[in-house]
Amino acid sequence: MVNFIRRFQRPLLTVLVIVVIISFVVFFNMQPGGRGGFAQGDAVARIYGNKVTQLDKQKGENLFGVCAELQLTDLLFALAGQEAFGAMFGQPVTNATVDNYIWNTFVLRHEADALGITATESEKEEAIKGLRRFQTTGAFDYPKYKLFLDNRLSHRGLSQADVEMLVSDQIRLNKLRVLLATTVEPSPTEIREQYVERNQKSEVSFVRFKLEDFKADVKVTDEDVAKLFEEKKGSLKTPEKRKVKFATFTLQAEQKPLVGPERARAMQMKAAQAQDFALAMTAKDADFDAAAAKAGLKVEETPLFAEAEPPAELGKTEQAAEAAFRLTKAEPNSDVINAPNGYYVLQLSGTEEARPLTLEEAKGQLTEQLKQERSQEAMNLKAAEVRAKIDAELKGGKTLEQAAEVAGVKVEKLPAFAAGDQNRQEPPETGTIKGRASELKEGELSEFVPTATGGLLVHLDKRLPIDEAAYATEKAKVAEEIGRQKGGALFIDWLRERLKAANVQTRG
Repeated sequence: MVNFIRRFQRPLLTVLVIVVIISFVVFFNMQPGGRGGFAQGDAVARIYGNKVTQLDKQKGENLFGVCAELQLTDLLFALAGQEAFGAMFGQPVTNATVDNYIWNTFVLRHEADALGITATESEKEEAIKGLRRFQTTGAFDYPKYKLFLDNRLSHRGLSQADVEMLVSDQIRLNKLRVLLATTVEPSPTEIREQYVERNQKSEVSFVRFKLEDFKADVKVTDEDVAKLFEEKKGSLKTPEKRKVKFATFTLQAEQKPLVGPERARAMQMKAAQAQDFALAMTAKDADFDAAAAKAGLKVEETPLFAEAEPPAELGKTEQAAEAAFRLTKAEPNSDVINAPNGYYVLQLSGTEEARPLTLEEAKGQLTEQLKQERSQEAMNLKAAEVRAKIDAELKGGKTLEQAAEVAGVKVEKLPAFAAGDQNRQEPPETGTIKGRASELKEGELSEFVPTATGGLLVHLDKRLPIDEAAYATEKAKVAEEIGRQKGGALFIDWLRERLKAANVQTRG
């Protein structure tokens, strides 16, 4: 009998396994949701009738993070909404924002496939080269790209193919917008109004108030400072300080003149060395000095520094200072960090905790605060008084110059300008004047406008006629731009409707 069982043991086990599998499948499909629901595998949702696993959703969340890091603004806002803005600067966003991105990504790809909208390899390559994250002085920097692929993707379970997928999504999004834009045509009135808004020149005058002029008359006593110190002493502290050891991976002096492919190759080698060193420091009981000595590197150390004051030893780079303040005793070693002409790897070597300031230490800071507050108040009162006088004189028929003379202030003028003029070199104050002038009617005087150095009263003197010949030349381009704008608005409505058609069903 035993021999008989041994002879047929394997066939019997095979039959038994088949019976168990069939029984399981039958039982499984009888469960609520077993067919078309969420009991199949690890499905957490369905879209277009297809299951979405927890792994699929996690990958979507990771892609959202990379999309934000690469600042693919158009794609991020179109799929996740304006709420995603903070993600580009490392700020937390709601689960709903990330979910919007995930489901809308499914829809974008599904609909683009259905319409035959694709991204070519050359389009993807150009898009990647055009990302500011991978550029140095306006040119594509391959070592930066390679460093991103090595440092920012693997821990997310992503690869270079996923970066290419993201730029492909961006390209297909733009092509869809263009396609939708062909369904609308701007009216002649819309075209002219937009051209006028950007190109009509304005003549503007303004009265300037300087905060420093009012500070000279402000008096602050020791009693004032002591009183404010008592009110604020709970929040008056020295900044936390840190110091770090660091290994530097930069081009030698004789290599610095390298340009083009030669420099890219040299930088790539430095990036690889830095990456190898950073990886070595992840080993248990890794010794920073010993690892550096083995690699033939010199270890240097910074003095204690505050995060807002990056040390000269680290090239005064904000990125290095921020990285230093992310380090902890449990995780003292940094990833690879961009340095001037190369890379750093840091190790936390000391900290100085924040402590309460004494009255003497806080005196200068508190004195300046009181002066700032009191001079600001005095300036605001003076500006209100001057504006009231000028406004009354203008209503009485006087010119702006005559009204300003009565009020005892000086009028300044800007050269005639249009809203569409591009001048990145102008001071911020000029931009403030232009922005406020765009909201005024001819002959109108603004309310007081605060600025970083004081404040302004802005007067719109005159709007000049547009150049009709230039308008005739440019209106086709303006019409095309309006079409793109409308295409973007149509895309939002279209995406909302297509998402409904996708029939997203989530667990719970």
